[in-house]
Amino acid sequence: MARLTGLAILAALCVAAAGAHAVETGSIPQGQDLARGACSECHAVENDDAFSPMFPAPAFRDVAETSGMTATALSVALRTVHRDMPAFILKPDEINDLTAYILSLARKP
Repeated sequence: MARLTGLAILAALCVAAAGAHAVETGSIPQGQDLARGACSECHAVENDDAFSPMFPAPAFRDVAETSGMTATALSVALRTVHRDMPAFILKPDEINDLTAYILSLARKP
């Protein structure tokens, strides 16, 4: 029984790792195009944009630099309904692309 439980845990970890990797395989240029077309009305989507056009929408650079922000966390956030945000329904590849783009905006140390 313990061996079966161990195998189940190992299988779950492998699936989780595969899912986490999939989140990080988006296209930065396609994510930028999506951000410009669907998000820029409210959010500062370019790295040099100082403020978002609509308060309190966060600048994408600020999202990327949020402590603890990961591709998985951002992917979940993009699938979650927000009170002051239109209910966008993004395809999985669009979420991957947008995630890759947003995370690329973080300033490198």
